[in-house]
Amino acid sequence: VLADALGRKRLILIADLLFVVGALWQAFATTVWGMIFGRSIIGLAVGSASFVVPLYIGELSPSPFRGRLVTVASLFITGGQVVAYVVGYILSTTLAGWRWMVGLGALPAVLQFLTLRFMPETPRWLAKAGRDDEAVDVLRLVYGGKGDEHEKMVRRVARRVEKEIEEEQEAVARRRNPDIPKNSLRGKIASVNDGFAELIAL
Repeated sequence: VLADALGRKRLILIADLLFVVGALWQAFATTVWGMIFGRSIIGLAVGSASFVVPLYIGELSPSPFRGRLVTVASLFITGGQVVAYVVGYILSTTLAGWRWMVGLGALPAVLQFLTLRFMPETPRWLAKAGRDDEAVDVLRLVYGGKGDEHEKMVRRVARRVEKEIEEEQEAVARRRNPDIPKNSLRGKIASVNDGFAELIAL
């Protein structure tokens, strides 16, 4: 729901901020409840990032590289866990090393936040938000190249994305109760419930 409302990129940036806040909160915690609160913030960040990052990669990358890039992201997560264990082992004999263990978790989030600022939003989300020209501009960047053939390919991909979105919206409209206004609170709750129902049904 948040990824659709705010955009994939913006949600990753929010997750990065949560990582930073949660990591620093834990590093400076002086009570068990303070530590639990910091871990809870990190949990929100992990939950949102683990869902939206593969979605962002999948929607932004060219189709021939999509699977490879999502797989590389998963490998980096596992590799990062190994690095975290090694760093934790090194700091385990240091005075107040546990504070460094949890606090250093903010560093990758800061780096990602800074680099992601230069990355575009996904064409699919832009098209769904009615920003078709921006979606086409992003597709031009993603597929690179110049000339008429390149432009035709970009336009074909843009039309395919728009068609998928239209089909998705038509399917939602068929399932939705027409008596409930789309932009009302009841309509938004019904939309969320519909999303969960579709997920479980598949």
